[in-house]
Amino acid sequence: MKPINVGLLGIGTVGGGTFTVLRRNEAEITRRAGRAIRISVVADKDTALAKRIAGDSVRITDDAFSVVTDPEIDIVVELIGGYGVAKELVLKAAEESMQRGGGYSVQRVVLEKVRQKLGGSPFAAMS
Repeated sequence: MKPINVGLLGIGTVGGGTFTVLRRNEAEITRRAGRAIRISVVADKDTALAKRIAGDSVRITDDAFSVVTDPEIDIVVELIGGYGVAKELVLKAAEESMQRGGGYSVQRVVLEKVRQKLGGSPFAAMS
């Protein structure tokens, strides 16, 4: 069965810890999920730090938007934090999920609430 590919956005204190825990528990997570769940790409502005933590086992990029638009990524984990680019990334990831036919999901509920508050498309505010 095809593994679930995860894109990790941010590999600072929280992201680095998340990466380490997921890697350390990879066999148990695979056993419980019934298929492999692997971090296949890490995005961080500090690519040298990302390489030190992740090594050569994953693709490293400084372009987080390339991760959320990558059709090979099944799950995006945003660990950058803040309200600026992190918000834009989460909204873009949700938009991509819906365009790929991700089905009715929490993203749809959140985006509908945002649309209602803004009185239009939640993505119009990002333009």
